[in-house]
Amino acid sequence: MAKAMGLNTIFSYLYWHQIEPHQGQFNFTCNNDIAAWFQEIQNAGMKAVLRPGTYICGERDWSGLPGWLTQISGMKIRSNNSPFLTASGNYLAKVGAQLHGALNSNGGPILMVQIENEYGYVGNDHTYTNALSNLIKTNFPTRSSTPMMVANRELSKVVRYLVLCLSLMAQTPKMGSPYVTK
Repeated sequence: MAKAMGLNTIFSYLYWHQIEPHQGQFNFTCNNDIAAWFQEIQNAGMKAVLRPGTYICGERDWSGLPGWLTQISGMKIRSNNSPFLTASGNYLAKVGAQLHGALNSNGGPILMVQIENEYGYVGNDHTYTNALSNLIKTNFPTRSSTPMMVANRELSKVVRYLVLCLSLMAQTPKMGSPYVTK
């Protein structure tokens, strides 16, 4: 349906709390079969932007973070905190292993991976966002010399603008469409 509306890219959140409901226990089946999801996007001839979080907002309980994080001593979420970055790294390593072939540079549909979500509105710890960016680059290696593009807050603004432009373009009738007359 999205392609029929003139769109060409799907933005997909991943829900950490569903993928790793218990520390160290990962579930990539049923609704969490992310490899199959991105294969369907590719089969539809579309591209994708992956938004694995770790914090996604997205009107999810605790913004997609798993509740077991609260049980880890010294945990401080969304910060340059060793327990949080270790847990995040474990999660992103498993996600990266599932989606390695889905990266655009490896022939798949994923053009870019966005870290965090709306972080610039609540924090400005660039040490933290750089650490997350490094986790993405480590866990989403590419087969080519083209590095995985990692979106940060500024790039996300550009992407939102592009999504707006694409949605406006999708609303503009094209010649040859059954809804456009000459």
